[in-house]
Amino acid sequence: MATLTDKKSIKPIKPATYTPAKLAEIIGAVRAFCVIHNTSLTYETGHQVFQKAVEERMPALRAALAGIQEIPLFFVEGQIRVGALPLEPGSGMFQKLSSEFESMGISSISIKPSVSADDIRKVMKLVVARADDIRSLGLQLLLAKEGVAGIVENKVRTQVVGKDSPEQGITDRSAGNPAVL
Repeated sequence: MATLTDKKSIKPIKPATYTPAKLAEIIGAVRAFCVIHNTSLTYETGHQVFQKAVEERMPALRAALAGIQEIPLFFVEGQIRVGALPLEPGSGMFQKLSSEFESMGISSISIKPSVSADDIRKVMKLVVARADDIRSLGLQLLLAKEGVAGIVENKVRTQVVGKDSPEQGITDRSAGNPAVL
């Protein structure tokens, strides 16, 4: 398992508690974010196919963000995590996004309830077209320059303290008691 810490204070990030239904919504939102990212690799952000992909997936993001302050995503060893818990381990789509973000030095982002379709477009344009700038300047500086407020970069560092098994991950088939992440 990876231990996630705030980069400034080196304190462990406190786990969040979500109901199984909220976790399923979060997974759906992350899946939507991955689909948008994959679409941005084929179509420019101004293309109607990309625009439609964003508009069709915004409801999943809004549903997941309802009633919570943010969706904090961590990119660790090719996995997307909420807290220390991997979401859909083994999902190629999740691994692709995580690996790409990690290669640019992005270890965590938070998606805020105020996120707009325009924020998503701008983030994808930055990720696709300005990867070198992200590596050298950091994502947050570029987000601020573009006026993106609904997605922020979190500065965290990870320490691997053991390996997760696929059974420890959360999938959209989760049920039972609320999970502590």
